[in-house]
Amino acid sequence: MGSFKLVELDEFSYNTPQEMYADRKNRSIQSLFDHQSKMIDLYMREFETRDVSLELPPGSGKTLVGLLIGEFRRLKNREKVVYCCLNKQLVNQVCTQSKMQYGIDARPFIGSKKDFDPKDAADFNSANCIAVTTYSALFNSNPYFVDADFIVFDDAHSAESFVASSWSVEVDSAVRPKLFEAVVTALQPLMTAEEYERALTGGGAASPSSWISLVPLVSADNEISSISMAFNRYFIQNGQDDLRFSWNMVKDHLRGCQIFVSSNSLLIRPVIPPTQLFAPFADARQRLYMSGTLSERGELERSFGVRDITALPMLDQWRGRTTGRRLLMFPTIAADDVPFDRIVSRILDQDERSLLMVSSNAMVEQYSDLAKVAGKTVFTAAELENDKKPFISKKDAVAILANRLDGLDFPGGECRSEIIVQLPQGTSMHERFLVESANADEVYSERMRNRITQALGRCTRSQTDYAVIFVLDERVVRLLQSPKEQKLFNDELRAEIQFGLRNATGNDTLDDYLELVDVFLNHRDEWEIAERNIVGLRKQLTAAGEYEGMAARKLRDIVELEVSCALNLWNSQLGAAMTDAFEIVNKLRDCEGLEGYFGYWSYILYHVARSDAEYARANNIDTRILMEDAMHSSPYNAWIVPRDAAANETQFENATILGRMKKKLSRELSRNGIFAVQASLDDLLERIENAEEGNFEQPHQELGEWLGYESLNPSSSSAPDPIWVLDACSCVVAEDKIYSAFDKTIPLKHVDEAKRHEGWVRRSDQLHLNADAEVTTIFLTTATRIDKEAAANAEGLWCVERGQFAEWASRAIGVLKRYIRQNKNPRDDPDFETNMSNMLRAAKVDSLSFLDFIRHKKLSNLKKD
Repeated sequence: MGSFKLVELDEFSYNTPQEMYADRKNRSIQSLFDHQSKMIDLYMREFETRDVSLELPPGSGKTLVGLLIGEFRRLKNREKVVYCCLNKQLVNQVCTQSKMQYGIDARPFIGSKKDFDPKDAADFNSANCIAVTTYSALFNSNPYFVDADFIVFDDAHSAESFVASSWSVEVDSAVRPKLFEAVVTALQPLMTAEEYERALTGGGAASPSSWISLVPLVSADNEISSISMAFNRYFIQNGQDDLRFSWNMVKDHLRGCQIFVSSNSLLIRPVIPPTQLFAPFADARQRLYMSGTLSERGELERSFGVRDITALPMLDQWRGRTTGRRLLMFPTIAADDVPFDRIVSRILDQDERSLLMVSSNAMVEQYSDLAKVAGKTVFTAAELENDKKPFISKKDAVAILANRLDGLDFPGGECRSEIIVQLPQGTSMHERFLVESANADEVYSERMRNRITQALGRCTRSQTDYAVIFVLDERVVRLLQSPKEQKLFNDELRAEIQFGLRNATGNDTLDDYLELVDVFLNHRDEWEIAERNIVGLRKQLTAAGEYEGMAARKLRDIVELEVSCALNLWNSQLGAAMTDAFEIVNKLRDCEGLEGYFGYWSYILYHVARSDAEYARANNIDTRILMEDAMHSSPYNAWIVPRDAAANETQFENATILGRMKKKLSRELSRNGIFAVQASLDDLLERIENAEEGNFEQPHQELGEWLGYESLNPSSSSAPDPIWVLDACSCVVAEDKIYSAFDKTIPLKHVDEAKRHEGWVRRSDQLHLNADAEVTTIFLTTATRIDKEAAANAEGLWCVERGQFAEWASRAIGVLKRYIRQNKNPRDDPDFETNMSNMLRAAKVDSLSFLDFIRHKKLSNLKKD
């Protein structure tokens, strides 16, 4: 058989990726879009820059841009190119597109190394093809791709957990119970008794399932030795456990790690992954990070452990724009009286196919049952990954996806109805800790924005796509209702959000509201008016200019220091780490919205300073001030434990309460002086003792503030009277009834009011409470009798008589006045926590004594009429 004799070429003859692509005849995509070509032009200016990021909206063709740049570098420089995806399904999708549409030789490398096709491996190692693989194939203890020249990270905004996994040792108490117990036992000297009990038994006075504590290891040499021994013993008995891979990555650098502990698992990991010491990543000539939603807060740098990434500017034609059109519907706002399952059932009837997004496999089963009752055929993610055709060719079908935001798209009318029942929250303990325990959610607001943006774009992948999105997740609804949070999104999405919220009100029934779906999906005349309204709103938002708050600027400013500090901790360069952390803390100080993150870094610096006290003293770094800053930074600071407090914890009242109390006392004394403050406290007690009906709630609420509780008195008609939040796990809510008649009998309607208060508290987003916090409801009153029917309905209510409460308040205020006389301003008292704790407990007015006091008498035990 004849064969062609090829002329040997001396060199690669193309100057740009576009020129090269024009000569590719074995492709089905005719040419690059203008925006793709412009983005490549911007990239070519940074051809030699080590780290580059680019942003193109979902559905705008960034995959082709990344592959074309990789192919150009492969041929021009003979570079070995690796293209990383989040999962195997995306790997196969990219390779199919590359071969069938782009004419680029990209091959999948998934599964075990021993299963790689030998020819594919040989061609990659000779730079004769692009390797497409998962993040996990690159970031592991023994990767195959050890010498790539150019690495493309697709969907880089979602990669943090994959990158960190190599340096993350997670121990589940159900899977490895003995190892979990051994490590927690090793940590006992660094934990309070309550934390230790929660970790091992899930118990304690109040033990929320979301509880996560932080233990920095930089100043814990003895505990590190015990932890290492626990793991060594475990691997002697379980030598083949895959946990050994991540353990081997961190075992010699535990001082540079943190341990996050909950009641069912623990996680050991560095502050930021030390990727700069990981040769397969660090030695690449260039790394390209691609995303549809890039953060401007340093999120990529934190995720990948890189000090600085050069971001290509967003193209003007995409600034503030998205692909396709979405009609956002908020049925729980429009029909708050309709049961949730009934809403879902009605929504499923709106179009022939629906995509339903949930956050767990249990929810997949729950909504599969509901969909089947409604006569729908259900498809799961596993079925759709292999082939979407059965779903998109069937009517009355529902695709139910759990924790999937990438990879499964439905463009071109494949599905035009999407239902967001519940989006996945942060799954790593590290992220959950910062959001739920450290109150540093501002740092991760970009991640929530990315998740929402990704979720909203599953069915709109091109300019001509359109879909109706039903938002049922209450967390997402609340976030989208917030003007502040709306500013996180681009102008097009903001316009769609505002239009959707506007149309969710003023509807008589759910059916009336759902009529808008027909108008939208069938593009009836009324929709043209609505479309012009959304476009006009987008233009108005764009004209108003982009918004960037102080918090966003601060986060971007400190990221280089954060990466440097984490790397110095990893290398045990404690002096350098302390210098970095000290600068971070100073930059975060007094920044609104970043109080929790300030406390987190103050706590890290506290432990670093303790580990090198001589360097700390030489550089005027005061651990006492750092601990105070950490404790005062957030209402969620029960995880902050002074290094010596775990061994002698009885000297400490709840750290959260003490922090608020000290702040309140210091502020009032600085503003008004000792005598004015004492007079103010006397006046407060007088009002508590003598206030008449309608005037008692205000002094009740003020007393809570003085005692360090998060105290508020909501003003709405259906709201409770004063609420005292002791900490994230405990809350006291009151119904104050100071009757003018001395012989008043408590009626049923007042008991019913009090019974509703716990529900109000649990639904409220004003309070810093865990979902399963303990809520105690008290009925604070002058009455001594109760109606019989009211008593029968008073279960769960405690009675506090006004005279007894006034006596307790007198003792509490007496402690405050005594402290002021003895110590003046707590700001100048280095032992405030110890002194105040001892005084509160001696007078039996500390938080635990208060709970005992209010739970002395049940309301139903009053005399009955």
